[in-house]
Amino acid sequence: MTTPTGAPDEPLADPTTDAGTTTSRVARTEAMIGGATWWAIHLGATYWLAPRGCTWGTVAPVHVLSVVLLTLMARTTVVSLRLVRANADAAPGTARARDRFVGAVGLGMTPFWAAVVLFQWYPVLLLDPCA
Repeated sequence: MTTPTGAPDEPLADPTTDAGTTTSRVARTEAMIGGATWWAIHLGATYWLAPRGCTWGTVAPVHVLSVVLLTLMARTTVVSLRLVRANADAAPGTARARDRFVGAVGLGMTPFWAAVVLFQWYPVLLLDPCA
């Protein structure tokens, strides 16, 4: 087939291979689902730590957990930004274009999940969960 301009179509990149890209699968995976994963870990661990904090007499572990996971989300945002920048000149339908898309999704979603973590942490900062 040809495009309307008469140039031959390039086949779409095979999503099961890494041909044409220098991005690791780990970076792509982190960019795509890293933010949601860190949020899910925060949610589960906070529900586990909060009642134990009352027994221990401190909720500091919840604060440490929140800071660590927000730092990991910042790292995920940087990985996503690198994917977008490294593949900014990618032709549509190529493996590099897929990497750019994955990075853009990470740039859009990771700040959202970071905000959710902040909103979950906010009550622990202001209110005593043991009261």
